[in-house]
Amino acid sequence: MTKKKGFIPSLLFGSIILCTIAIVAFFVFQGDKAREIIKDGFSDDEQVSQTNVEEVINEHGNISNIEALDTFIDKLKDKQKAKINVIHYGIEGQRVVEELTYNGDGVHVYRSVDEEFIEEYRCENVVTNEEGQKKQYILKQCTGNFTGDTVILSTAIED
Repeated sequence: MTKKKGFIPSLLFGSIILCTIAIVAFFVFQGDKAREIIKDGFSDDEQVSQTNVEEVINEHGNISNIEALDTFIDKLKDKQKAKINVIHYGIEGQRVVEELTYNGDGVHVYRSVDEEFIEEYRCENVVTNEEGQKKQYILKQCTGNFTGDTVILSTAIED
């Protein structure tokens, strides 16, 4: 019996093709779950646990823990990884959460209302703007489900 040339390369090539088809099928049929698994944010050894995530809460203009947002912006300036939740309560009790994550490459924003996904986008920066008696926290140069600049929080400046 004689061995045919090219059997091993053909076997390797066929295995690669089958693996590729399996991966594509996984993403086609499990796309939403796969996106959730590889969701942008912390992906290396320096993860921030959910228990350590600061929260700024806006209950109809009564804002608590605003200094955490200033700390988040300082970490961005120092190129340090950071995560914060900005939570707004609507007049009918809706809970809007804007999860801001900085991982060295822009600010990733994941927005939900009553724990249901609404949109996500990436912004170049977060800046503050003081005008008169008002201070605004603005997400700049956003792309994705939202494009442009947007105010995430606005507060009165106390004398």
